[in-house]
Amino acid sequence: MPRTLHYTEDAERVYFIVSRVPGKSIDEAWWDLNENQKEHCATRVAQIYQELSTWTSNSIAGVDENRPFDPWLDVGSGIDTDLRPENLLENCQQMHMDTSTFVFNHNDLGPTNVIVDVGDNCNIGLVDWEMAVFVPFAWVRTKLAACWAGDFNSRKGVDADDISMSEWRRHVAEELGKYNVPDLSEEFQSRFYRERDK
Repeated sequence: MPRTLHYTEDAERVYFIVSRVPGKSIDEAWWDLNENQKEHCATRVAQIYQELSTWTSNSIAGVDENRPFDPWLDVGSGIDTDLRPENLLENCQQMHMDTSTFVFNHNDLGPTNVIVDVGDNCNIGLVDWEMAVFVPFAWVRTKLAACWAGDFNSRKGVDADDISMSEWRRHVAEELGKYNVPDLSEEFQSRFYRERDK
């Protein structure tokens, strides 16, 4: 468990400096893990998502109850991202998400933000919490299932469009399904491409 070494804030941001989380990022370690270890990592991250979702809010918001930061929720925004809560709420409703309650979500668990300590029974640590936010429950899985930002970084000799590059997020999204987290990725992608092509 990382320790907080220093905390400070300014008018716009809160900063935590924490001790190093032991291990390697999933982005580095995945390729050397066996199938059981891969399944364990994906299962554990889905469990963490589930644990985080027990913290709820009455509104879509950042952890400080101010404007949330997730450009992906502003579907079709292009250059002019509109992160006002009312705009993000409308986008979620247009994707038919239940917006009666909002759950806490790390919101950026791509393979570079998940650390695995293979030498310690594949213990998992999470880093880079700057996008943590309260969102509709369905967004937790929808973002993972639909968003290429959760793919592996480029790998020598592997095309960026190769299906293996999205293996991490697909594994975790599948595990989230076991917790009955809705997957509205088709609605997201339909709306994303419709807005983009206007």
